[in-house]
This record gives sequence, structure tokens and C-alpha cells, in this order.
Amino acid sequence: MAPGSINILMHHGGAFSQQGALTYDGGDVTLFRNIDKDIMSYFHVVELAKSVGFKDGDTLFYALPGHSLDNGGIDHLKDDASVSNMMKFANQTSFLEVYIRHNEHDDGGSYTVAADTTQQDTTENLVLDPTKKDVLVLSQQMRQHRKKLVMAFHIGYLYWMFYIRKQQLRMIREPCRFDPASRIKNLNDMIYESDIECVEQLRMDRRCFWNLCSLLRDMGGLRDTRNVKVEEMVAMFLHILAYDEKSRSMKKDYQRSQETISRHFNNVLQAMLKLWRVLLKSPQPISENCKDERWKWFKNCLGALDGTYITVRVPAVDKPRYRSRKNQIATNVLCACAPDMQFTYVLAGWEGSAADARVLRDALARPNGLRVPRGCYYLVDAGYKNCDGFLAPYRGQRYHLKEWSNPPTRKEELFNMKHSSARNTVERSIGLLKLRWGVMRNGSYYPTDTQTAIILACCYLHNFIRQQMTSDPLEPQLDAFLENQGNNIGVIDRTESSAEWTEFRDALATRMWNSWIGRRTKTKLNKRRDKRMWTAEEEKTLIDILYEMNDSGWKVDTGHKSGYFVHIEKELAKRLPNSHIKADPHIQSKVKTLKKLLSYILDIQQYGSGFGWDDARKMVVGSQQEFMDWAKSRPGASSLYMKPFVNYEKLCEIYAEDLAKGGKAKGPGDPFELHEEQSPESLTEGTQHTDIDSHSQQPCYRSNPSGGTKSAGGRKRVFAEDDVVAKELSNMTKSLKILVEAETANASAMNAIQAAYAKKLEAQKQTDERREQLFNVLSKFTEFNHDQIAKAALIIGPDAARLNLFFTTPDDFKPAFIRQVLESAK
Repeated sequence: MAPGSINILMHHGGAFSQQGALTYDGGDVTLFRNIDKDIMSYFHVVELAKSVGFKDGDTLFYALPGHSLDNGGIDHLKDDASVSNMMKFANQTSFLEVYIRHNEHDDGGSYTVAADTTQQDTTENLVLDPTKKDVLVLSQQMRQHRKKLVMAFHIGYLYWMFYIRKQQLRMIREPCRFDPASRIKNLNDMIYESDIECVEQLRMDRRCFWNLCSLLRDMGGLRDTRNVKVEEMVAMFLHILAYDEKSRSMKKDYQRSQETISRHFNNVLQAMLKLWRVLLKSPQPISENCKDERWKWFKNCLGALDGTYITVRVPAVDKPRYRSRKNQIATNVLCACAPDMQFTYVLAGWEGSAADARVLRDALARPNGLRVPRGCYYLVDAGYKNCDGFLAPYRGQRYHLKEWSNPPTRKEELFNMKHSSARNTVERSIGLLKLRWGVMRNGSYYPTDTQTAIILACCYLHNFIRQQMTSDPLEPQLDAFLENQGNNIGVIDRTESSAEWTEFRDALATRMWNSWIGRRTKTKLNKRRDKRMWTAEEEKTLIDILYEMNDSGWKVDTGHKSGYFVHIEKELAKRLPNSHIKADPHIQSKVKTLKKLLSYILDIQQYGSGFGWDDARKMVVGSQQEFMDWAKSRPGASSLYMKPFVNYEKLCEIYAEDLAKGGKAKGPGDPFELHEEQSPESLTEGTQHTDIDSHSQQPCYRSNPSGGTKSAGGRKRVFAEDDVVAKELSNMTKSLKILVEAETANASAMNAIQAAYAKKLEAQKQTDERREQLFNVLSKFTEFNHDQIAKAALIIGPDAARLNLFFTTPDDFKPAFIRQVLESAK
């Protein structure tokens, strides 16, 4: 309602009735909005009444706000004075009510109900001038009818919601009914009843399990939900890791839905990843006075380091990059461990095709990566270089422990024997990790990032178990497991000496020797002749042929089909008749060199510092000194500096998809985005159907995009525009900056929590030591008898605050302290 105006609710077309209380029955109601108070008069009220059927002889009444009609709540409206009296109530209510008593309804001047009530045509009220009043006409009977309809509809809707819908849900969810009693019994059997059952199902005893739950609550931020406790979440999580169970098969044991199990699995996994600062062991150098026969020769050694392949399930389009040299789809995981078989660093997520040395370089370059102080080192195998910080064995000498049936004959063999004995720790740690967690032996159906997070979590749990349990329950089975892992192919089950096989071996060795001696001289003469200098035209033709083969069925997820070198040799003979280029060794060597140079360029684009890749000129530019220092550990990389690599774009199309990039590699402290389990179908053919050619999604950015050229196979290639690439790189930089800032803040918070946790443990340890010393201290006060000493110990000992106060009290005041304690107990 506007200021200085009133609303009038006018009842008309009905009649007063006094059957008990006075009421106005029948008729219609019209609302007049925003009437100016200054123009209100009896004449104006009559004009409003006439618009709704007021006639000469009819009478006007107004209702008094806050009163009923039959209790002095109505007054006659007959002149301007009565209108003024009515206006006095304008500020007490949102509208004033006016009643019209029609003359034909009058019976002796009393309020009665007429025999017939004539309904006014409501359409007359709708044609009034809208500039003067806003009219709302609703029949009371119509309003009551509508009210009944609305109530009936509402009741029907509630019936459908609470009964019919319930029946539908019951029919749909009938197979998913769960038994809370069975769930509780299953949990009690695992985490309450027996250590044997707990170790069998969860890979740790009950005390270790409860400590893990407390740690996840205090430092991992894991909390109970309305229906699931932390203990049940952790039990489901450990069970999945131990037996590589799917959420679908866990429903029966834990009596939970698949969605609930999967959601809480991810919650526990996120909490586990936050504990890396607490659970990863801090490496300590081997001291000068070490007595361990395996390690005493390696002073300042931090432990052993090695890489391992862990099977994963990836989309079909990613399989070439994850195919390892052992022809299995796996991720290359770098592990460093201390002499006590606890992990000190783990980097997971690198594609299986990546070399161990490349993964190690990435670990050293990460913000939370592997740190090796000057003067310290790790023991590594022959797959790594013998360099500062990493001590490798002699190559070409006996090394593995099973080869030492005879004693060493030279110093190199003796060093290798000692080196192998110590470095075997990391191999046993990795073997124990795979033996303990079934999910590490078989690829799970989780997305790649989640599988990487699972690997890190398994390593953290491995350390926690070895810290908390006095003896590792699975270590006695480790030797048999490693033997089966290393000798899983066998046909002959026993060996016996045989003169026939001895003669065969001697004859074969003689033929090998004669052939080797005969070829050695010939190889020296032909070595320089076989080395070929490729011309620019020959190299371009070779790359063109490889590019055409990329779309003609020769490319598979393992690289190229067998025999493709011979095919290239034939094509080169057609296009360059006088080149005389052979598949072996010319083409094989050249293809290997090109792939190596391309991998160097991709590394420069990702990790280059002080130098970089100029896409316009197709060459490496920047500081020559820094580039040459970088190229020292990469054979052949020095030839890239300031030299155009004109075939870069085509080589990206051919090989970049198959080269490992490490984009999904994760180490301690790196952020994760976890997802639910995937179906097997989503990891196979379903991932190969894309609208844009997969080559255009590789990080090989081109300066000359071409959207209309088709390849030889007829498939349209879509290249990324430079401005789109620049925008994406800018967004990626901003996102990484935000992630780094968030991780820095998180690391500070975790350090504070860790310090508080360590302080709490130290205080608890001090209290326990004082409780053990309490009887000895009380016995020094000879003025108290044995009963008094025992009673004082029973009072002081259980109360940690009172115990600490007693020990901090000076010795002169301690007898008085004891007397006060004994007095208070009376």
C-alpha cells in the first residue's frame, strides 16, 4: 500500500444473517487499492459502492478492526462524519471493510437473510477503469470450491509420494536390502575378536588398525558420517587394497551399497595422501660405527633406489605409452627405501615406456621430490649411471646374489657382491609391497590418477605397518613370493647330469667361438662402411614414408607392425633408386636416432631452463652453456643447439603419441583428483571414438595450423590454433600457481599439526616414564609407611595432571604434597 492511501474491501450482493453470530453471507468481494486519503468522503464511498451495484435505498456499514460483527464491531456509514470516524482506523489495518445492505433484502429493518440471493455478474467488475482502482472479484462459493480442489490434489499427491512411490522404490531396490546385524558381526569379527582375522583381512593387527584410524582422524581430517563410522570406512579401504576387490563384490560382506563403498574409499584415500610427511621415513646416512655386515662398507649411504613396473588399466588410446619393455601395460614407479625396508620416497604415474633414468631426473626436479645431500648417495642398479649421489655396480661382472655360488676372483666382483647384498633391500621392499596389497599385482578399474594415488597410499601403509607392528606378518612368505615372481615360466621340473647334453653344449660353444672369431675381423673392416651419413633429402623421404604409414594400417598400440623396416626399404628404393639404404642397420639406426631427438625436444619444451624451443625457427635457442650442461647426460642432444629440426611437426604426428611424458606422475604432496571406478568397457574400444584426431591433442604445438588438409588415408587432421594454445597455457599456469600456493599453505598446516602431534606423544611418553618411577620416588620418604605409599601412588598415578605436578614440586615440599593427597582421600 502506497503512503497516504488506503485499501477498501467492499462486500456486496449478499445479506446479513443473525443465526447465532451476525455474519454477511453470499455475494461478492471487491478490493479497491491505493485510494487517496485526502479525497475520501461519503460521496466518494457511494461512488465506489455504485460501481459494484449500490442503489438508492441501500445502506452502507463499515467494520471496526479487531471486533466481530455481532459484538459492536459494525457501524452505520451515512455521512462525512461517519467516514471520518472510519478513517481513524486506517492506520490500524491493511484494509477497511465496507458492507452494502441492499434494500430488497431489508425486512423490517432487522438483519435477516433474504429468501433469494442474486449473484452479480463478475465480468462487470473486470471492466472498471484500471487507472482508478484494482478490482479483484472472487465468489465465496468459487473460492471454497477451489480450496476443496487444492486440498484434494494435495492429499492425492501426498498419497502418491508416501505410498505409490515407496512401492516403486521397494520394487527397484529389492535386491539391495542389507542386514545391519550381519554388517556388525562382520566388523566385530575383523577388528574386535582376533588379531589373526584382522591380519588376514586387513593386513595389520587390531592395535595397528586402531592407531591408523586415530591418525586418519587427527591428521587426515577423516570424520564419521551419519551412518558410517571411520573404523568401517578404513576397514573397507584396507580390504579393497589387500584383495583387489571391486565395490560390487564388497556389497555382501559389508552390507553397503556400491556407491557408499566407492565414496568412502575415495574419502579414506584422500586422507591417506595427507599423511605423507608423517609416514614417509626420513633417510639417515650410514654411520661410521655401523656393525651391519651388509651396510658397513657404504658410509653416508641413505639406502637403495630402484624402479618397478606395476600393472595398470588405461584407455586403449594410452596403451602405447604405458607398454613397458616387458610388453605389459604398466606404470613405472620409482622407490627409494632405507636399510630397514621403509620407503623414503615414491614417485608413481610415469608411463611404462619411460626409462628409469628419465623418471629419476623428474624426481630430482620436483618441488617435493627426491633430495640427496652432497656427500650422501643411494645404491642403484646398472640401469642408472654411476654419478654423484648414486652408486652403481660394475657392468659386465657377476652381480645378482643367486650368481655367487663361487667366491669373487677380483675386486670388481667383490664390490658387486657387497653392493648386491645391500641393494637387495629395495627389491625385497617392493616385493613385500606387492605381496601385501593385491591391488598392486593386478590393474584396478579406477581412473589413472586414482590408480597412482592408490600406489602411494599402499607405500605409506607399508611404512606404517612396519613402524607399528613388532614383526611383519608377511615377511616369512617373501622369499617364496620373490622366487615365484622371478621364475614364473618353467617346463623342466628337475635336472640331472647328462653326457649327451654335455657334448652338445661343448659342440655348440665351439661353433659359437669359431663364428665369433671369424666375424670379429670382418666387423672391424665393415663398421666404418656400414655407418651412413644421411642427406637432407633422404631423411625427408624417410619421414614422409613413416607419416604415410601412420594412416595406412601399419601403426598399432605397440608401435609399428613387424616388418615395417623392410617396407620402408622397398619404398626408399622406389623413390631414391640409387640410395642403397638397407633396413638393417641404416633405417633402424636412423629411426632410433630420430625418436631420441624428438624425446629430447619434448623434454626441453616441458623442463627447459635457460634455453627453450623456438617453434617458428624449429630449433633450440638460449644459453649455450646451460644447454650443453643439460645435454651431457643425453647422448646426441648437443647436435640440436641452433640447428633447424625441419621435420619436427611430422615426427610429432608419428611418434609423440607413443612417447612417455610423465604428465600424470605424482609424488608425495602432489594434488589428486579422484574418481569412481570405471567399467571395463570404458577402458577399451569406447575410449577410441573421438571427434578430433588424437594427434591434435599431443603437446606438439605448431606454428602453421592447417584445418583443411587431408592425409593420405582420407582422415581430416585438426590442428590447434596458436592463440588457443597460448590461452590454455596461460590458464594452466594460473591453475598451477593456485595449486602451489594452496599446497604451500597445506604443508604449513600439516607441519603445525605434525609438531603438535609429536609434542603430544612426547608429553605422553614423559607421563608414562614418571608413572613407572612413582613408587621409587615415594619410597624415598621414610616418614610414610607402606600402606600410605601405596595409597598415595593409587591417587597420584592415574591422574596425569597430578602426577606431573608432583614431579615438578621441589623435594622439600613433596612430603607435604603427599600428606595433602592422603588427607583429601579421607
